[in-house]
Amino acid sequence: MGLRGLLTQDAVLGVFGLTPEDIPSSFLTFTQILTDTAFSFLPALVCWSTFRNFGGSPVIGIVLGLMLVSPSLPSSYDVGSGVAEPLEFFGFIRVAGYQGSVLPAFVTGIITAKFEKWLRKHIPDAIDLIVTPFITLLVGIVLALFAIGPVLHYVENGVLFVVENILFLPMGIGGLLYGCFGQLLGIFGIHHILNFLEISMLAQDGWNFTVSE
Repeated sequence: MGLRGLLTQDAVLGVFGLTPEDIPSSFLTFTQILTDTAFSFLPALVCWSTFRNFGGSPVIGIVLGLMLVSPSLPSSYDVGSGVAEPLEFFGFIRVAGYQGSVLPAFVTGIITAKFEKWLRKHIPDAIDLIVTPFITLLVGIVLALFAIGPVLHYVENGVLFVVENILFLPMGIGGLLYGCFGQLLGIFGIHHILNFLEISMLAQDGWNFTVSE
């Protein structure tokens, strides 16, 4: 993504006597497929990795993650820009896709992977192949869309908002505070959340503000 951004800058194109209008739209689409696909399906990758590390079936994890960005759900980007409206359940739960989100997929993956492990101990082997994946996915998607997802999505956006605003404080104060903040998280062993925030920044803005700082 960084390379594409660099090569499509007016100054760089000007070296070769080109302008942005000279780049074929089909070529730009190709580069978007190459660089943006992983971020478009980021929850699927997060769920897959989480299931794999917490003892669940990775294939169930990736299916659960794909459900979070299903085309049947309004895209979070479209909802955020006002192009689409979220689905409404029970009159107060508003549901949209989780494109670019990490924490909802991560926590859902942990809980559902542990639930699958518990389930396999109680489901007879004769019906395990059919019953366990179905119940696991059903419980996982219900938790993700109606409980874990909405709460953590707001938490993730709130933390991301705070960190981004800290980074933009003048005279290097933002970098100082962020450095202290990151070290404190490291002491308590929860510094990995910053990795998720960096991924979210790349997915939502195409830029990692922590690196730029």
